Amino acid sequence: SLSINLSIEDVVNNEIVKLIKEKFFDKNIASRVTFEILESEIENYDALKSFIADMKQYGITFAIDDFGSGYSNFSRVLNLEVDYLKIDGSLIKDIDSDKNSRLIVETIVDFAKKSGKKTIAEFVHSKKIFEITKSLNIDYFQGFYLGEPAPHIKM
Repeated sequence: SLSINLSIEDVVNNEIVKLIKEKFFDKNIASRVTFEILESEIENYDALKSFIADMKQYGITFAIDDFGSGYSNFSRVLNLEVDYLKIDGSLIKDIDSDKNSRLIVETIVDFAKKSGKKTIAEFVHSKKIFEITKSLNIDYFQGFYLGEPAPHIKM
């Protein structure tokens, strides 16, 4: 699987959309691709919704990255029909000592489960944080505790 961050500028750029279709669909890897869109960049909602609908027909999945870091609009997230909510690392990193962070994460996970979306915890940096996020029924995890970024993709 491969996750790729896209900006709203990428989504509305016809040349980039054309490149995406040429590179991913010809090589039959679309079903292994997840596009991540930063929550804070969801400005052109209609264009993003249209892009997601177009790409999903090829099997691409979508994630809202850094969810919970800004002014999350739960209604809009539901209407975008994304597959994953990546819970912002600022909420995860201190979840062992910050009651408010834990409450927000619990709310996000509950919302995600009830709306049929998977959750991903960012910034899982220790065993303690990993165990807490697991106990909250988060679906996937990323962070230095699990592995550091590598300079090259292993195929």
